[in-house]
Amino acid sequence: PVPQGENPRQVGTSGGIQDGHQEIDMVRIEGKKRRFGYELFNINENMEYYVTANGTESERYTVEVFDMPKLTAIEIAYTYPEYTKLKPIIQQGEGNIRAVAGSQAEVRITTNKAIESATLTVDAGDPTSMVIFDGRTLTTSLDVLNDGKYTVRLLCVDGFNNQVPIEYTIMAIPDESPEIIIKEPGRDIKATKLEEVKVQAEATDDYGIENMTLMYSIGSGEAQELPVETVEVKAKKIISGAYVFYLEELDVEPGELISYYAQATDNNTRTGPGGSTSELYFIEVRPFNERYTQMDAEGQQAPEGQPFPNLIADQRKIIKKTWKHIHSRPSPMTEDYQSAVKQIGKEQDQLKDKTQRVTDELSMSMRDANVDPEMLMNLEGAVGKMGEASDELFAIKPKAALPYEQDALELLTKAMMELDKVLTQMRSAGSQAAADNIEMDMEDLQDTIEQDQNELDEQMREQTQELLDQARDMLSQQEQLTEQSQQLAREGQPSQREMQQHSQQEGQLAGQAQRMGEQAQRMGQASGQGSGNSTGQRMVQAGEALQQASENMQAASENMGAGQPQMGAAKGQKAEENLQQAIEELEKVAAQYTDQALEDVTDSLDRLTAEQSEIREQTETLEEETRRDGMTVEDLRNASELANEQRTLRRDLEQLQRNLSNLREALSENEPQAARNVADANRRIIEEQVPENMEDAQRALQWRNFQSSEREQREVLDTLLEARDDLQRAKTNLAETEEERLDAALDQIESWEAQMEDIQRELEAMDNQETPLTPEQEARQQQLSEQQAQIQQRAQEAMEAQVQGDAQGDEQAQVGGPESDRELRELWLDAIRAMDNRPGTRRAPFPVYDFSLRELRKLERAIEERLATIQEKKQLAQVLKEDVPPEYRRLVDQYYESLAK
Repeated sequence: PVPQGENPRQVGTSGGIQDGHQEIDMVRIEGKKRRFGYELFNINENMEYYVTANGTESERYTVEVFDMPKLTAIEIAYTYPEYTKLKPIIQQGEGNIRAVAGSQAEVRITTNKAIESATLTVDAGDPTSMVIFDGRTLTTSLDVLNDGKYTVRLLCVDGFNNQVPIEYTIMAIPDESPEIIIKEPGRDIKATKLEEVKVQAEATDDYGIENMTLMYSIGSGEAQELPVETVEVKAKKIISGAYVFYLEELDVEPGELISYYAQATDNNTRTGPGGSTSELYFIEVRPFNERYTQMDAEGQQAPEGQPFPNLIADQRKIIKKTWKHIHSRPSPMTEDYQSAVKQIGKEQDQLKDKTQRVTDELSMSMRDANVDPEMLMNLEGAVGKMGEASDELFAIKPKAALPYEQDALELLTKAMMELDKVLTQMRSAGSQAAADNIEMDMEDLQDTIEQDQNELDEQMREQTQELLDQARDMLSQQEQLTEQSQQLAREGQPSQREMQQHSQQEGQLAGQAQRMGEQAQRMGQASGQGSGNSTGQRMVQAGEALQQASENMQAASENMGAGQPQMGAAKGQKAEENLQQAIEELEKVAAQYTDQALEDVTDSLDRLTAEQSEIREQTETLEEETRRDGMTVEDLRNASELANEQRTLRRDLEQLQRNLSNLREALSENEPQAARNVADANRRIIEEQVPENMEDAQRALQWRNFQSSEREQREVLDTLLEARDDLQRAKTNLAETEEERLDAALDQIESWEAQMEDIQRELEAMDNQETPLTPEQEARQQQLSEQQAQIQQRAQEAMEAQVQGDAQGDEQAQVGGPESDRELRELWLDAIRAMDNRPGTRRAPFPVYDFSLRELRKLERAIEERLATIQEKKQLAQVLKEDVPPEYRRLVDQYYESLAK
């Protein structure tokens, strides 16, 4: 500070005290008559100063220059836990600690000047004094147990304290639990009690496997340990073990189930060994004389005429899910875990209801048969065990639920095996017709199971779409993080706070990608990965890509935490590539659900069209306002926002084009005509240069050329509407029944009505203007004429598709009879004729729109009535299937047939 005396005039300074004086005129402080001041900058050496005023001299003062203490070098010497077999290393030039949990890190610091004392504090713990060598070299050790941070505070020998503590991060890398899998047979199997089943397991760990065991149980009995011969595959990091089940020695009977799994522990002696278990697998003991005619879902042969394979498969899935949750229970228990266990309870309840329905229907079929009721008793027992299992699951007691689930599975298996025996008994007792009726009931039950499978497929489709949406959102977030990383790298010395915040965001994204990858792989495995199931293969590939993205995101997080933004950006870009790969695979899976995929891509196109229409309207409004009032600051801001929205829309268009390509590929094999329609939509977008038009519209908005932008947007809209017509044609070609064809035709007619109303409004606006048409308006009128001609052509094609479908003779096509078919055809022809041109007037290329729209709406009402009739017939057909005593069936059939007519 510079002392301020009364009426000072000059300040004298002496650099280095022995040097000559330097006089500086002081400045009067504004508003203070008797106060003066002056600031001295860049003082690099000791000096003294005093003030003179009116010949009077003040006391002399000294300014002593002080160098703040700072680190000139830092190194970390790591000593890893003995069990890791890792050699000690020294890390130089970097103070952030990253080591295996349980390691010891010796921190060695060199400062720019002598230090009297120094402390190192881990998180909010007690400070530890650092040992000082040669005044400027400091050292201490700390145990790396958890993630956190450490700070260093320095006190110089001259007593000046460093007011800004030096802070670094600590990352304790956990010792991952081992991974263990059953390599052979790697699936559930069936075997007779005289067969041998070889089981081979393999365990992998980052530092080493300590032991491996194989556990098995019969039914819901206690698990028992089996001796396993193990061999080292790779320096104890990979261990393989094998065991042979001799089923005869286990004293098992047909229908009983053997469940088994492998478990392994690693060699962590520092923080405690980690353990893991494999998947749970089953060996079903089958009888010697079991008949097989068809393949079940796992590639095994299923007994002929059985209704139970899906019930058994679903119960196995429930057991395996419960098993996983038993061995993955967090401590303390989380809400997510409780919710997941309750979800298994819901699935068990649903399966119980389905099994009860099967039991009730079989009981009705067998009520008059004099046969052993053991099968029904086993089914009732399975229902009871399922109920007890779901109760335990809802109470978040998966371990207690497991025995009930296993008992239910065994009872279902025995019931399936006993069905053939029951039918044989009935036929032996002379009840051939009753046995045939039961077999017919079994077919109905199989249809019910297939319907349930269709519902599962729908659930899979929805989950795939959810994953796809999440992956796209994640890609957007990762692109932003990568851009931020690059920006931080350009800054040279980014702040520690920014780096840590960025690292945390990358870490959170990595965790989300990891979970999504696991979900995708589970879905792929559930779908099957055989050569004939590309859905399962692609889901697994998407899961692997998400896992790779997670690893790269985690690496980016670690690099950012270590103060290396450039490396973080590189890993972030790798993660973007992985995410894009996952998105492409998920898009292909989604496209395989063709009917729904076509609906989804049509909805996407509709949303894109609506958003483009809204941007065009806002652009047109902005043009009118600026032409009338001039450009304002708010107009500039609105134009910039519209340009950004147009850019986003172009990115959405690229996504739509990829979806169209995937859909065309999925349709090409079985639905070539629909595939051509979808290809036409994509080709139209390319040939009409819609992406380029969107880019030009965006650029024009940026340059405030609203008229040009609005013109480009209008061309985009025209093409998008034509592309939608192509998709509607695909929907018509995919239709298998008259109801589906009529529904598709309704969608087309509604689209044509909207387009024709738009054309009518534009033409009326041109007709009402007082000035002659401009060359641009004449060109636009030509475009509208071409659109109208295309609508008429599409209507002709739609009518022909409808007539062709009716001629195929499906049961719904005959709902109205020939008379009704002729009436509907005449309405189609009337609507098409109403679109004919009317030569001799200024509006020669265009119809009389009021008349044409009226004819379209008449056709629309007729189709709606036809659809209502079809739906009534379906309801009558459903009633026709209701149970009726055999002696009255013919009369009831005749009654409902007369109603249908």
